[in-house]
Amino acid sequence: ADGGGVWVVCNDGLYAQRVDLAANSPACHRYAANRSGFVYFGGGALGDPWTRVYRPTDPARDSVVALAYDSADDKRVVVAQSNLAATAALLLLPDATAVGDDAAPFAHAAWQTVAYPDAASAPVLALLVDGMTWYAGVARKQNAAASALLYKSTNGGTSWAATALAAVGGVRALAFDPSRHQTIYAGAGDYDTDAHSVAHAGGLWKSVDGGDSWSRISTPN
Repeated sequence: ADGGGVWVVCNDGLYAQRVDLAANSPACHRYAANRSGFVYFGGGALGDPWTRVYRPTDPARDSVVALAYDSADDKRVVVAQSNLAATAALLLLPDATAVGDDAAPFAHAAWQTVAYPDAASAPVLALLVDGMTWYAGVARKQNAAASALLYKSTNGGTSWAATALAAVGGVRALAFDPSRHQTIYAGAGDYDTDAHSVAHAGGLWKSVDGGDSWSRISTPN
């Protein structure tokens, strides 16, 4: 909590599983997820225990590949699931503070399924959520072509439209400027053997108008 000066162990409740994705909101709502499909929530101090809020029905299908809390209401969290083959989904949890551990038959009653932005079900590897405005970055496997694979929703994920960004491989990472959410940064590239590997890098891009136009801010190499 002090920029790396002092560290505390904060894995109570994670059940010794690896963590592939993690986020901490300014209000200290903490989220963690992994490629086995588990999603965790932690509130309060950094060392407080975690609560498991999603248990996968099928770890081979429900792998979590992207996660974002809603910057307008950080009790809300969105995750993207994909097995990098035939299945993909976006799920919204409206209030992580009110959800306990899910159990068999894994009904996930507190979660809502949201429209998926890519008809080909290519994995969403990057998410930004700001109230009703959402961004989803899609990547294609071993794709050296420049494609329009950053999608935007202005109605909370009900429908999506491609933005003007056409970058090599797709979009793997997204970030708001915390002081001005109309300014967005996108890291581009495809994926290779898994979601963490890159075959073709696509550079770093910036938009100052909410994704309507983009400029590349990294060097060509």
